[in-house]
Amino acid sequence: MPRKRKTDKSAFPVTRALACMLSRSGAKSTPSEAAPAAPKRWGFDVRSNPFVALFAASLIALLPSHAAAQGVTGAEGTPNPDNSISVRERPRPELDPQGVRLGGFTLFGTLGFDVTSTDNLFASPAPEQDDLIYTGSADVNLISNWSRHRINLSAGGASLMHDDFDSEDVETYYGSFYGRIDATNNTSFVATARASHDYVPRTDPDLSVVGSPVEYDTAEATLGVTHRFGRFTARADVAQEERQYDGVESYRDYDVSSARLRADVELSPRIGVLIEGRFDERDYDDPATPLDSEGVTALVGATFRGDLMHGEVSVGHFERDYDNAAIGSVDGLAVAGELEWYVTQLTTLTFNARRGSSDNASVGALDSYVTTEFGAQVDHELQRNLIVTAGVRSGEREYESTNRNDEYLNYEVGADYWLNRRVALQLRYEHSDVDSTVPSRNFEVNAVTGGIRLRL
Repeated sequence: MPRKRKTDKSAFPVTRALACMLSRSGAKSTPSEAAPAAPKRWGFDVRSNPFVALFAASLIALLPSHAAAQGVTGAEGTPNPDNSISVRERPRPELDPQGVRLGGFTLFGTLGFDVTSTDNLFASPAPEQDDLIYTGSADVNLISNWSRHRINLSAGGASLMHDDFDSEDVETYYGSFYGRIDATNNTSFVATARASHDYVPRTDPDLSVVGSPVEYDTAEATLGVTHRFGRFTARADVAQEERQYDGVESYRDYDVSSARLRADVELSPRIGVLIEGRFDERDYDDPATPLDSEGVTALVGATFRGDLMHGEVSVGHFERDYDNAAIGSVDGLAVAGELEWYVTQLTTLTFNARRGSSDNASVGALDSYVTTEFGAQVDHELQRNLIVTAGVRSGEREYESTNRNDEYLNYEVGADYWLNRRVALQLRYEHSDVDSTVPSRNFEVNAVTGGIRLRL
């Protein structure tokens, strides 16, 4: 059991977190290249049938232009550009950080200070241990200002310190590069690289509740090319990832090589069709970890770029073949998608869905599983400098060769408040609930986080 410094704390010291002021996520991000990872989203219960909402949103996207834009046009009848972007991504010149100009580049920076109060630090069924977590973070982002081509350099880190259980203290850091060469008006080449040091959260489905936090290093790189032929766009990229775990967890080390081909056809300015194929090969360094596999996913779907909607939804088939005969082959329906619906200029609804296979190498849990997940989030601008948010994510993990099934539900509510272009405040409440056939992975976690962001 991890070392505990202090005792006699309340079961859920929410008031201590609220008194320390405000959240670890959600402040308006520093402007950066759009190519890196998509923002975190939340979802809703699978039983609520989220495709009904997606279908209704699609009907709006298919309306004639004059009808869909009704009520959101400018003074001269043209579509309002502020309504074609989410509430969180919309420019706010009076509040957005300006950064520092350095020749052909602009430097942005953020310092963050957060306090989190949790009632179940180790995500265990019992006994539950509460604690306060203090997080300090720093990020810098250097972005080119060129009319052609693009370079984005980013780096940062965070330190997590616990009030009671100092054995859980961890530090994370990362550095990344994004580069784009615009060879012609229709052809571009992209390269990315990222190195990071991170840890596995206690809520991970196959993580033991005993021992020190599991830390690991990741190195990854991609190369890609995009070319446009009129209404047809073709994309191809290859990627390599290597993950190395610290200490006794090194049996989980692996390499992944992957490739992707994608074609988009623009049927109209609003609607398009996509076809995508992915292939990956995963190799574990330790021969005693029998999870080497090859995976193939084929998807077909639609893209939406209307005044009231942006995103894509696709379905298809996935298959993963394992060298381990005990697992064999796993296949099924593949789902991928994220759709933003701009209900009004002040409200954005985001839906997402995914279904596919993965695997986890942990003691007693060398297995493959299929994850099905749906999510939804609403962001509403109460004032120009105040956004409230609520989201829910629900899913299921079905394990292949062991008698295990997990159902999980996460939801959050919060607010982001910008005092000015330099200072932002945040507040979040999050709830995680896992119902598993493995008794040790049944747990509930409640957490309140408050924080402040100082921006360059």
